[in-house]
Amino acid sequence: MSLWIPLVIIALIGLGALYFAIVVAKRARQNELKRRKIERDIELLKMKSKK
Repeated sequence: MSLWIPLVIIALIGLGALYFAIVVAKRARQNELKRRKIERDIELLKMKSKK
């Protein structure tokens, strides 16, 4: 019985770390996409202002 307790704790920590990594990766990707969109918008504005 006592063997299960540390295994469960390790599993929970592992799942927590995995979840955290996924959340961070998603947020980083969203930030990257936003940044690219802003850069593209700036380029379009530059093009328009040149005309």
